[in-house]
Amino acid sequence: MLHFVWYYRLVHEMTQDEFAHLLLSRKDVVYSYVVEEEGAVKAVISFYAISSTVIGSAKHSHVHAAYSFYHAPGPYGIRKIIDCAVTLAKNEGFDVLNALTIMEQDADLLTDLKFGAGDGNLNYYLYNWQCPVIPSNKLGLVLT
Repeated sequence: MLHFVWYYRLVHEMTQDEFAHLLLSRKDVVYSYVVEEEGAVKAVISFYAISSTVIGSAKHSHVHAAYSFYHAPGPYGIRKIIDCAVTLAKNEGFDVLNALTIMEQDADLLTDLKFGAGDGNLNYYLYNWQCPVIPSNKLGLVLT
């Protein structure tokens, strides 16, 4: 995974302890999955959990949402990895998987995979940093 993030222009440079804290699976917090072949990690996908209360519905009291986190699709490609994440999130009991149009997750891919478009834009405000405008496909930073 650490080799994969260097493709991006803005990333969170993590120590091994930070990596473990952010990405090792913890029920109801973060879920990470690794594809391993012959002792080597070939791909990684992760998502984090946020539950929300539903107000004014007699049918539903909450929404258990998963949010796409860090990934390294390796030889499988982003389409396959995100498709697997949808299934994994469903198997973990999530109602929905949300994803931002960052990294390789562009709007066309998410539309093809039947993700609905959001209702706005998410802007990252990095104070005391000087950096140019970065296209979303070069942004390897997920703020939680």
